[in-house]
Amino acid sequence: MEINDRDVIREVTNGKSEKFEMLMTKYYPLCFYFFHRKWNCDKETSRDLIQEAFFKAFRNIAQLRPGTSFKAWLMTICKNQFIDYQRKDVKRVSSLNVDTVSPGIDREIAKKSAVESALNTLPLRQKEIIEYRYFGEFSCPEIAEMMQIPEGTVKSELFYARKRLMECLEGDGNLE
Repeated sequence: MEINDRDVIREVTNGKSEKFEMLMTKYYPLCFYFFHRKWNCDKETSRDLIQEAFFKAFRNIAQLRPGTSFKAWLMTICKNQFIDYQRKDVKRVSSLNVDTVSPGIDREIAKKSAVESALNTLPLRQKEIIEYRYFGEFSCPEIAEMMQIPEGTVKSELFYARKRLMECLEGDGNLE
């Protein structure tokens, strides 16, 4: 059964702090994806940053404006947490090099690598929009809110990013 974020938030702000765990369980995998995969933090650092982000979200949940997506708000907290982490000049470890694929690798892994390589050809904003939309499963309004840009810009950038990705993948013969 899908939990309703607004109902859980209402309960948390009314003193049932234990209900916040439902939001943590629901959004932990998404946060982990962004810290570990997108921002290249090692697993331990990702877990630490997620814990800090959830703590900040819990502490400030009463400040969440009605009608604002909790998911988008949480991802903004995560993004700011990552920026703070970078500012502290902590050594980060990148565990994936998507530019190298050896000939014996399974076809599915090669396709994934081709998609990641194609993503790396996109302008940064388009890449971020694609990742939020398809890996984070955010809606266009949520992406607009997180990135603080108009929804129409998100849709336009998404259109051009998908077009560029298709051109890259078709040109390399990676859609077969």
